[in-house]
Order: sequence, then C-alpha cells, then structure tokens
Amino acid sequence: MFNSQQPIFGGTFRPPPRPRNAQNPLSRGVNTGNTGMGLNFPRPRATDTDTRPSLVPTSNSPSGGVESDGNPTLEARLDSILRTLENVDAKLNNTNGVIKELYSRVAGLNALLQALVENMNSWTSEIEGLVRQQQAQPQGEEQNTDWFLPQ
Repeated sequence: MFNSQQPIFGGTFRPPPRPRNAQNPLSRGVNTGNTGMGLNFPRPRATDTDTRPSLVPTSNSPSGGVESDGNPTLEARLDSILRTLENVDAKLNNTNGVIKELYSRVAGLNALLQALVENMNSWTSEIEGLVRQQQAQPQGEEQNTDWFLPQ
C-alpha cells in the first residue's frame, strides 16, 4: 500500500507518484462527462439551435423511452448509463477525499512517531551518560545512589 522507498521515520509523507497518463479527478472539464476513468464524452446540452435528439425521454416523446416490444429505447439506455457513470464519478470523488484525509492523518502519525523516537534517543543517551558516570566512580568510595532522583 505504501511506497517501499518512503522512510517510516523522518521526511514528509507523500503518496506514491501517479502514472504520467493518469486522469486527474480534480481537474474536470466544465461541459464534459469526464468520469476520471478515461471516458471523455460530451454531455448533451439542450439549446434552441440544437437539432440533436435529447437523450432524456420527455413527456411529449411518442415512445416515452420504451420500444413497442416493451424494451427501453437506445436513448433511455444511454441515459441510464450516463446516470450510472455520474454516480460512479461522485463516489470516486468521495473516495478521493477519504484517501486524502487518510494521507494527512498518516502524515500526522509519522510526525508523532518521529518526535517519539527523537525523545527516546535523547533519553537513551542521557541514561547511558549517567550509567557511565556511575561506573567511573572508584570502588572504594561511597557511591551516590540517588543519581536518578530529580535535583
């Protein structure tokens, strides 16, 4: 899941780089049906000069979106597919936000772990120094056994 070349402690946490040809789900065209999955197709827009048939069946449509045999028309099926893709697009956007939130939380945990390791290293070196100081006293003298108490 994580980049193996990424340090666990130290440095800043960055997600693995994206492939060069990856679609950026945050930069979508205004009038396109870009779903972030490589499906760029123009979204139909009804205008006064537009002579194309609408993909959305209207109430004045003779078929009402249903063929004579009871099956949905091609336009109705395409509209259903378009709505499904828009739902998938919305879910991908939501998932993208969740992933970004997880990355930021992992970065915060990484910083906390780094601070903890630095404190532990500091405490270890301080304890080692006190132990060396204690061991350096001559054997015949009375040793100070209160070296660990706060001063």
